[in-house]
Amino acid sequence: MNIELLVAVIGVVGTLLGTALGWTLNCVYDSRNKKVKLCYSLQPIGDEELLDIELRSKYSASGYCLHIYNIGQTPFLFEQISLQYKKTTINECVNVGEEKAIMPYKCYTYQLNMQEYDNILYHCKEGKLKECNVIAYDLGGRKCKGKLDLVLQSMQTGVREMRSQV
Repeated sequence: MNIELLVAVIGVVGTLLGTALGWTLNCVYDSRNKKVKLCYSLQPIGDEELLDIELRSKYSASGYCLHIYNIGQTPFLFEQISLQYKKTTINECVNVGEEKAIMPYKCYTYQLNMQEYDNILYHCKEGKLKECNVIAYDLGGRKCKGKLDLVLQSMQTGVREMRSQV
C-alpha cells in the first residue's frame, strides 16, 4: 500500500469521526439546554401590615411566598408543587392558581397560607431542616426537582422557642 494513500484514508476517517463526535456533542448540549430548570426561593412578602398574628386563621395569608423561577429555555406548565424532606411531605401546594405556565426567565409567586407556613416551621424545628426538596409536577405528570433553602425559617423556629421559654 502506498504511504500517500494511507495518509489520505487516515485523514478521511479522522474527518468523519470528528464530524460524528461534533454532531453528537451538539445534540447532547441542545437537549441539556432545552431541559426545564426551575429555581425556588421562600421569601417574606414585605407587607407586614397584613393582620395581627392573633387574629389570623389557618387560611389567612402568612406573609411568605414561594417564588419559582424558570431559568431554562422551555416553558413549564405546572399543576402541583410538593415540598418534601426525605420521604416526608411537608406541603402539597395543589391549587397553584390560574396562571399555570412559567415562561423562560420568568417567575411565578405562590403565596403560602398560615397552615402551610406553620408546616414548614414545624418540620424545620422537629427535623432541624436547613433545606428541603421541591418537586413540581407538570400537566403531563413529569417532575422537575430542586432544592429550597430554609435557613431563615430554621432560625425563626429558634427565636420562637426562646420567646416561648421567657
